[in-house]
Amino acid sequence: MVVITGMEEGLFPLARSYDSLEELEEERRLFYVGITRAERKLYVTHVQTRRRAGDWIASSPSSFLRPLPNELVEPVETERYFERVSSRRRYGERPDWHAIRSPGRLPGEYTYDYSDSQETQAFPHLEEGSRVRHPRFGTGMVAELDGHGADLKVVIDFESVGRKKVVVRYANLELE
Repeated sequence: MVVITGMEEGLFPLARSYDSLEELEEERRLFYVGITRAERKLYVTHVQTRRRAGDWIASSPSSFLRPLPNELVEPVETERYFERVSSRRRYGERPDWHAIRSPGRLPGEYTYDYSDSQETQAFPHLEEGSRVRHPRFGTGMVAELDGHGADLKVVIDFESVGRKKVVVRYANLELE
């Protein structure tokens, strides 16, 4: 089994590889070597969004994936994907994935408990209009929420220093 991750434009192949035909062909050769090492199964992954420099940016599948024959490719969207894009999820809520096997699944198909993951931990009851206290900026009211889980950022109107945007997991906020 071979797993090749990060198959997104700008990552594999690297964006700078497009500056040189030789570099681009070297990356294509590396991909080919990875593919040919798979004896029975090859897993190739890419994401729709990737975190870079603290922000989520849209990603597109690598151009190296286009030549793969459709009959040999089985697209799979993970439960993690569904958890991220769920419109029903409110900011800071944890997914309800505590069962070992989900109803209606075949034996051996499991869900995972992400409740202790850094990715899903957030300020549990924070919402627009919440009153909070920051150790340095004092008290204020949450004006906006951006992101979720470990990446939740909030804009707070502080009484003493005005509007600030903070990352919740680093801000040491307390509910008032």
